[in-house]
Amino acid sequence: MIIFILIISILLILLVVQHLHCRQLKQKIALLEAASHTPSVEQAPILSPIPEESTKELPIEKEKETNKYKLLVIEDHKDIQLYLKVLFGKEYEFHLAENGEEGLKKAQDIMPDLIITDIMMPVMDGFECTRLLKEDITTCHIPIIQLTALSDDHNAIKGMELGADDYIIKPFSPEVLRTKVKRLIKSRSDLKDFYTRLLLPSKEGNSVHETNEENTLKKLEEQDPFISRLLQIIDKNILNKDLNTKNLADEMSVSLPTLYRKVKQSTGFTVVEIIRSARIKKASDMLKEHTHTVAEAAEAVGYNDLYTFRKHFVEIYGIKPSEFYRDI
Repeated sequence: MIIFILIISILLILLVVQHLHCRQLKQKIALLEAASHTPSVEQAPILSPIPEESTKELPIEKEKETNKYKLLVIEDHKDIQLYLKVLFGKEYEFHLAENGEEGLKKAQDIMPDLIITDIMMPVMDGFECTRLLKEDITTCHIPIIQLTALSDDHNAIKGMELGADDYIIKPFSPEVLRTKVKRLIKSRSDLKDFYTRLLLPSKEGNSVHETNEENTLKKLEEQDPFISRLLQIIDKNILNKDLNTKNLADEMSVSLPTLYRKVKQSTGFTVVEIIRSARIKKASDMLKEHTHTVAEAAEAVGYNDLYTFRKHFVEIYGIKPSEFYRDI
């Protein structure tokens, strides 16, 4: 009986020891997993310390917010991925790709406002990714910053020749990179303001397009060949009553979703709004020259419903087409 009690006691002690050992093992695994996501001390010189305010209350995973600019980082180095997410994850909608091929597909899918790409990566390097992005008419407008440890001028020149908008060498200052990102995104925002002035005509005839048409079209073709080509097609077919988004997508050799997304992101307008604005602008030209009545101008630019034509005309010019015709 005593032996039986001793055996039971020993078994109970072994079970307790095993339970404690399992708990310690789980804690060690959790610590190792956490450590694998923390920048190593040996690689610290590649990165500069992030200002304290950048790291406060920053969730690693955050629900997407449509009012944030989209930032795509193409980088295979885990530590730098984490570093850039901490640096930009709070202010921007942060997207990540681990090589140029993945980054190219993701850029075509999400249409980011800016791309930061490393140079030396597996599968496809940053040079080739930059070249393909800038040669694709649907992504050529996206600003690209190349981020690399290659410090010689040859690589910087190569990146710029392929279309990179800026080039920054590791180790880099987080504030310098932040400033470059904000500057390039602001330049795209300024271009949207330019589109607003270009696409919305005025009664006084002082839109950007009317005051300096040649320079306007040249600037547009340089900065955004996709939108430049789109406007040329619309202008060429403005009297075609069958002109619609499907026709435009076919002419531009892109899918309808790509056309919608690209136009909205680049200009701030929908495709329908651009077509409508062009039609109203053409009708206003006819009214200014007194070559057409209101009804004739409306029909000439594709409106079968005079009420809808008046409504759209008032939305753009602020007065009825009959008053516009009378006052010119």
